[in-house]
Amino acid sequence: MGDLAAITDAGARAFRRGKAPLALFALFAVVALAAAGFAEISVLALVAVAAILVLRCIDNGEAWASIDASVLVLIFSMLIVGTGMQNTG
Repeated sequence: MGDLAAITDAGARAFRRGKAPLALFALFAVVALAAAGFAEISVLALVAVAAILVLRCIDNGEAWASIDASVLVLIFSMLIVGTGMQNTG
């Protein structure tokens, strides 16, 4: 019997483990600054995403590929339902 060799191409790009502390720092900074009332969490999250893209923790292709349309529809519909319930009581 001989050695086995993989002949398929790797489907995903390797993790950038060196960039993981930057991504974790961005996550904790958003939560801490929002809890302290520094700014709205949505603004802080957008700044964190921009920083993660600029610092090359992930690239644009990976960011766009990770968006799932069905999850976005669910989020937007829950926002609509929540707003309706808040306005009507």
